[in-house]
Amino acid sequence: SLGRDELPSMLEKYRDLFLQAEVQTQEELEEKIMRRMTQLGFASEEVGIYRFLPPMHRFLDVCLSVQQDRDLAASLHSALPLPTPVLIDDDSDEKLLETDDPLDLAEFGEETEEDALARAIADEQRQEMDT
Repeated sequence: SLGRDELPSMLEKYRDLFLQAEVQTQEELEEKIMRRMTQLGFASEEVGIYRFLPPMHRFLDVCLSVQQDRDLAASLHSALPLPTPVLIDDDSDEKLLETDDPLDLAEFGEETEEDALARAIADEQRQEMDT
């Protein structure tokens, strides 16, 4: 544990290290170092007393934070309205075959391998003529 009143002596003791981190005053020490250590979970601050946390504590905090984020995301996701399915008539099988899917290969269903090769060659020749 380290109280705010002990920060000046710590600043003096490790002055060379803090100068490398561009920390020269107690305020900068609190703002740049201690607050960041608290944000990252390496320390906790209660009523002006900083307590350095062991690495295991940090690991558990990160795990709990990730779980809370997942729980929050799941609760937000479940609150979204679900899309309403579109119903069609039982006797309209043609509607089932209609699609706007660009990956729909239905038009090539009856094509033989030779036909497909001939079509590909013709497409390629057309593209070469266009360029």
